[in-house]
Amino acid sequence: MTKPGRLTLDTAVRLGTVAGIPVAMRVSFLFGAAFLAAPLWLRGTWATTILGCALIGCLVGSIVVHELAHAGAARAFGIACRGIELHALGGFAVLDRMPRGTGGRVAVLLAGPLANLALSGFFATLAEGSPAVAASRAVALARDVNFGLFAFNLLPCFPLDGGRALHALLVRWVARRYADRAVGVLGLAVAGYCVLVAIPYPTLLFVALYLGLASLAVLREGWVE
Repeated sequence: MTKPGRLTLDTAVRLGTVAGIPVAMRVSFLFGAAFLAAPLWLRGTWATTILGCALIGCLVGSIVVHELAHAGAARAFGIACRGIELHALGGFAVLDRMPRGTGGRVAVLLAGPLANLALSGFFATLAEGSPAVAASRAVALARDVNFGLFAFNLLPCFPLDGGRALHALLVRWVARRYADRAVGVLGLAVAGYCVLVAIPYPTLLFVALYLGLASLAVLREGWVE
């Protein structure tokens, strides 16, 4: 995701700098990542414990690459990135602004998911040629995590990249209030679907709550850049 403004490094742990861009992590990210890794840890074997830790490392790396892709695309339009921050539901690149044209906005927004798709394809190819079982499981995990990030971020909901790109396209053709309503209603529909299928996947309940509240905010208060 992208977010205009300043990076709140005072509320996050500074991890370092990548390509001249400061990267920080909120404590909530660790809780969210641990929640995802818990099913592997609870199996109680060394292999699944290591795989759970690998999942957290993969999430960090994949989300940073995702946000760096946003930053790189923005830089192509002469827009600086003030930093990258990881939080419980992913991360965001803090840009000085978004491109003014629709094409530029869509390019910056879709750069992140496309970077994850490219990584997923890379790890899929690597997994096919990996002879070691442990290595292939880790590589397959990286493949699945990146494909999941690609698919999740393309959902037509605020504040995900797919929803923001859809909104940018809609406002070219209809009044902003109608674009707001369209993306808000789609977000509620996706949140409702997540609730319906969440019984075996409790993580989806948190996703549904997140998307549902964000979509209601768009319907009530309008679009927030």
